[in-house]
Amino acid sequence: MNSIIVATDRNGCIAKGAEIPWKCKEDLRHFMLTTRGKPVIMGRATFETLKQPLPGRTNIVITRQSDYAAPDGVIVCHDLESALETAEGCPGADEEIMITGGQQIYDLALQKRLVDRIYLSIIPVEVEGGDRFFHFEKYGPWGLKTEEDRETFMLYIFERAEIDPGEELESDSISDGN
Repeated sequence: MNSIIVATDRNGCIAKGAEIPWKCKEDLRHFMLTTRGKPVIMGRATFETLKQPLPGRTNIVITRQSDYAAPDGVIVCHDLESALETAEGCPGADEEIMITGGQQIYDLALQKRLVDRIYLSIIPVEVEGGDRFFHFEKYGPWGLKTEEDRETFMLYIFERAEIDPGEELESDSISDGN
């Protein structure tokens, strides 16, 4: 199963510049517990915001840079499909493969219908000047499976719903920006 894990503000903002514009320890704990022991896939720009690879997980970074020098233990792929194929052979993939961002990787995975589940945390803030967003609805349909009112955020878990074979999805031109 391929899943997205993402946190947004009330308006779908996931970042301002290269930073997450809030601090929410409870959501960070949720992220760490949900992804632990599973392969994580992220874009290069997202990876570079981390101080180090995420421990206890196989870190897979997508970049168009053919000469990208990732730290030891980080796997580099050059497109989402090869990253997912690589992840399938990693520890924890039999349970779930986690796509952890950023916006362009999320959009590409949704557009190509490569995602089965979305873990969406909504942090109760409104970011001014946000420039990265997560809006999955246009790549639906999705069914709400779980809604949890956590102490400092709302957690929603969506799973892909079946669509009629003749139904067209909205399609945007997406570049990976890496």
